[in-house]
Amino acid sequence: VYLSLNSAYIDIGAERTFRLTAVDQSGAQTSLSEGSVEFTLSNDNITIDKQKIDLAPGGATVEIKTTGKSKGYTFVTPVYNITENNVAVKITGTPLIIQVKDPAESSKPLDQTVDAGNYLSMSLNERDGKKIVHVAQYDETRKSFVYSVFNGTWTHDFSAVPLSLEAGDGIKMVLSPFKENENKPIAVMLQDDKPTIWFQEFPSNNWIETEITSEKIRKDSNLTEDRNITFSEKMKFLDIAAFKNPSDSSKNRVHVAYFNTLENKICIYSYSSPTTSSYDQCFSTVINNSSGEIKDLSLAVNSVTGDPRLVYTEANNSVYYVTRQDSKIYREKVTNTIGKEEGVVLKLDRNNVPMIVYYSGVQVGMYNRTLVGSNYVWAFKNISGLDPIPVKISSIDFAFDSYNEPKIAFSADDKIRYARRVVFNNSNDKWVVEAPEDSGNSEQGVFASIAIDSTNRAHIAYSKSDTKWFNYWTEPNFFDYRSFPTTSYVGADVIK
Repeated sequence: VYLSLNSAYIDIGAERTFRLTAVDQSGAQTSLSEGSVEFTLSNDNITIDKQKIDLAPGGATVEIKTTGKSKGYTFVTPVYNITENNVAVKITGTPLIIQVKDPAESSKPLDQTVDAGNYLSMSLNERDGKKIVHVAQYDETRKSFVYSVFNGTWTHDFSAVPLSLEAGDGIKMVLSPFKENENKPIAVMLQDDKPTIWFQEFPSNNWIETEITSEKIRKDSNLTEDRNITFSEKMKFLDIAAFKNPSDSSKNRVHVAYFNTLENKICIYSYSSPTTSSYDQCFSTVINNSSGEIKDLSLAVNSVTGDPRLVYTEANNSVYYVTRQDSKIYREKVTNTIGKEEGVVLKLDRNNVPMIVYYSGVQVGMYNRTLVGSNYVWAFKNISGLDPIPVKISSIDFAFDSYNEPKIAFSADDKIRYARRVVFNNSNDKWVVEAPEDSGNSEQGVFASIAIDSTNRAHIAYSKSDTKWFNYWTEPNFFDYRSFPTTSYVGADVIK
């Protein structure tokens, strides 16, 4: 017998409910016979609403509610008492570990009254043992790019970047790999329907604007949106990725990909310096798109060679994976797709093995690159644990931890969710899907961005539809979630 989840966290003063579960000698879930269950606590950091439960015949589902009382850790152990053939049997169950934490540990920014819209992108770096969080948004009221940074406290830059009336759509941000402004934000966005790069200089912190191309990348009639409540299609048409070479800084690169809807082509531009004069076109790649329309794209970079990797979905629901090697472009169709993929996000793990995470209707799924015989194939899996099943999934983002495990943030029915895998096998993964802090209510927007720090903590920034600002949540880090091995395939990201 055990309480599910078997490990969790609660804020001081907050409540959380756990379900009593039992398995038989074969490991299959079973019901409990008539008897009783008592719960023992290792300390008084939490309180529970039921110290003892009398079980009716048939073993109906039993839940207990816990409340965080003081900071620390508590083990909750269920003890099952039953009488079999007039013999009293006592079964000590598996303990549940709960961390009670101070709500201030999430370091949420103060609510602002700006109309920052739904667009959101986050990056993270570490310096002197501190986690530095960067968040980019677009303020529709001020018509400016809003940049927020957390380094113990939040500071916000609202007015340094005046933009045009049609600016700010589809913001994506990375941190600069270049020595001149290392770890300073570089953002790509649409301005007057043109892909535009903004980067922050060092040490002045001035923002510099550079147009990638003078051509517009879309027609206004092609796309519609409601900034306040729906996921904007324009977010899907551009992305940015950075490469930092640890031994040769001259090979550092920033790649930008976007879809030119006027010419029906995908372009990848690569830059080798953050300075204005060097933001000329260093390399461009055109991928001819046969259908003339795509749904979305996502960009990543090989951490050894610095070459870009791209995934995109066509309007006919085909998913394509693209690599650039030796200045040549290679493309392959991702096999075994369901034909309904949206919001695709591509990331390469620490071994440069590619993974595609997406949402489709009411489910979240992934394709990862796997070696079968002498060939690489795309293996498909669904994310389990979505309870209740959402009516609508609107956006998704994910990042790898140090064990090459994906951690996913997504919006389900305008509520932000956080998914982490706790059991891994070839046939059926097990996922835990949670609501970060107060994101269980419908006042949250549809945009979320996630980053993982060096201690494998997830950091999530997510939009708030009521204030148009954002919340920031940090995952507690009190135990290691990983309980399974990781397989790596060298060269899995290469198309031959």
